[in-house]
Amino acid sequence: MKQAYVSALGLCIAALLACGQEDQLNIGEIGKSGANLRDYAGSWTGHAEAYAFTDDSDYVRISLDEDGGGVIEVGNTEPWPDPDPTKGYPPKEIGPVDPLMERALLPGFAYPIADSSFDGERLRLQVNTLDPFAEWCAGMEPVFHDTYEGVERYECLANEGTSLKEGPSGEDVCTLGEETIDCGLWLCASVCQCDAEACSVFDDPEGAAQVHFDGALEDGGTTLVGTLVLSDRLTIRLKRD
Repeated sequence: MKQAYVSALGLCIAALLACGQEDQLNIGEIGKSGANLRDYAGSWTGHAEAYAFTDDSDYVRISLDEDGGGVIEVGNTEPWPDPDPTKGYPPKEIGPVDPLMERALLPGFAYPIADSSFDGERLRLQVNTLDPFAEWCAGMEPVFHDTYEGVERYECLANEGTSLKEGPSGEDVCTLGEETIDCGLWLCASVCQCDAEACSVFDDPEGAAQVHFDGALEDGGTTLVGTLVLSDRLTIRLKRD
């Protein structure tokens, strides 16, 4: 009888241990502790502390897959229309912003994550502020600018006199030679490069247009808190959707 009692007791203890192990496995399967890159996969929505983007919203959204790919979005603006190479880009209510002069993420564009890494404790993401202008630059017609040391150089706008004046209703009026142009077109000289065949968005070998996010999980994996480095250093707090 005593032996049967001990055996039964042993079975109960084994069962309890098995349950405990099963619970631990289940917790591990949820995988939200932040020990692996895949723990960050999903959609995260939140805000930048004490900061407003150009549409006066503090909204931030990060979407990630298990390999660290995805997008970063800010603000609360509808997606931009397709670019028109005869007009400035982005739309006037959003910009223009020169991404090589001022690191800024613009509302209405989903910035693809160009690089991601995880060191076992912190997630690091990188996007390029020039990405929104790639299609716009590609639609530009290259215009001969000059010849330098025997090499012909091309740009997105003609090498003619430009001017900015006030119109009859107080609006900006821009001219290129004798032609009136959309004032936003001048931004192309900052973000587009051209050769005789085509124009494209500038290369960024020095990382002048790179924006970085550095963050980690909190609250059992339900909160992602980090820093977004633009022209300012912003604290970002996001919740898992």
